[in-house]
Amino acid sequence: MPNTDYVVGIVGFDSERHECVKYIDFRTGEPVGPKPQIAIEAKPEEVTAPWKSAAYNVKIQNAVSAVYGYFLKSQIDEVLANGAEISAVIQNNGITASEEQLAEMLTSEGITFETSDLSANTQYIFGVYAINDEYVSTAEYVTFTTDMLPQIGGETRNNMPGRYTASTTDVNGNTVTFPVTITTGVDDATTAEYALANRLVALGFGPESQFPYTSLSDMIAAGHTAEEAADLYGPKWFIEFREDGIVVPKPDNLSWTMGNFGTDDNSYFWAVGIRPSTGRDMDNLYDFPIEVSADGNTVTVKGYYNENIPAYYYPTMCTAASSWWFNDIQFRCYSELVLTRDTSTSAYLHRGAVKAPKTVVINSFDRSVKESRQRAADLMKK
Repeated sequence: MPNTDYVVGIVGFDSERHECVKYIDFRTGEPVGPKPQIAIEAKPEEVTAPWKSAAYNVKIQNAVSAVYGYFLKSQIDEVLANGAEISAVIQNNGITASEEQLAEMLTSEGITFETSDLSANTQYIFGVYAINDEYVSTAEYVTFTTDMLPQIGGETRNNMPGRYTASTTDVNGNTVTFPVTITTGVDDATTAEYALANRLVALGFGPESQFPYTSLSDMIAAGHTAEEAADLYGPKWFIEFREDGIVVPKPDNLSWTMGNFGTDDNSYFWAVGIRPSTGRDMDNLYDFPIEVSADGNTVTVKGYYNENIPAYYYPTMCTAASSWWFNDIQFRCYSELVLTRDTSTSAYLHRGAVKAPKTVVINSFDRSVKESRQRAADLMKK
């Protein structure tokens, strides 16, 4: 490196293996060429999904090599707090630009680096490290925050929260009903978490007498941590709004649980059906499509149709320790799950103009009014 003190050590041995050591101190000179220069410019017009993407144009001068990368700001801050320098962090953790990329960086147009692997509402750093032929280096970086995840669903999503009566059928074709409440979350933390995932949470699944609702506070009172309680309260399931429709999302890799109801393993939203050729049960993990009536008062969880069998799978609550198979069925729908909004407890909403009531003020100390009314009463008696 330029302008740096170094020591060269030389070790020699004679024929009798006697050792001789010589040290030479020297200092490199000042660089004579210009330092590398880096210019970073945001390119928002090239970002199609600002909650997960970013694009920055990079132009450099006087460099023979460059390293670049996107980094979580929280991780960078942690390393810097331990005494590291941002240039060293970028150099050691970024990606070395290829010959083609470096050539474009050196042009007047530069090169734009885009990523689509970011998380929503998260702080990141995009940094560039460059070095010239005299080993003089420099680094530049920008800090940015990705957008919130877009709120998909519009009025349908806004109107869906409320109290419902769910109905389905059992193995004998009899109707089974139970209460379900759809809400945005059960506290500030879950509300924020679910909103980022474009989800509402449905509370209740199966007969209430068998699977009573256990709240977040109930779980904490029972000795669970806040994190465990947020995972295990229920029974719960999710309604997720996507660009191509509304679904109950499958618990991929057992990523979310419906709760725990006194069993060794937690409960999950499974898909169970009957194979027509054998009459035996079959199961899998699927996203269940949801339909909402025009007035928003009926929410139907449809069966998942597998055209390769062909057969329908319906929502089922099962215990499981692996996403490959379930252990026990706790409650099973043998048909669509239909939620009908409960309007019986809805309060009256006045929709007309509000009229102020007439007010009569009697001044009991106004003797003249009293006397005039008394005379009028006396005349009426005649």
